[in-house]
Amino acid sequence: MEARTIFRIEYPSGNIQVDVGSFFGTAETRKIKKLLQLASENCSLEQREDLLSAMNREDRRRKEALDEIAVLELRRTEILTHFFESIPSGILSSAEKQLQKQRAKIAKSIELLEEVWPL
Repeated sequence: MEARTIFRIEYPSGNIQVDVGSFFGTAETRKIKKLLQLASENCSLEQREDLLSAMNREDRRRKEALDEIAVLELRRTEILTHFFESIPSGILSSAEKQLQKQRAKIAKSIELLEEVWPL
């Protein structure tokens, strides 16, 4: 399991740090925009690239988990079809649905990063 990536913003009156996967995967769009605006005003372009890399890494982690679960589900279905004619497959658990939502949210956050904090 990979360690969580923390993004830190130092600004004149303090600082803020967020867990990249957790924040960008679940926060409201307005909070994401606010954080990215603060970052664009107080962080270097190198920090921007680090954040973008971390966001892409978090998306990839979620995709790999979902892909692995799909392989396991296929194997489960194959095993059960030896005993039953009809096996429902492709039914996602709430955790899997949440991972899909987080992937969509992270993708949207990457778009916002490029919009709010362009190169």
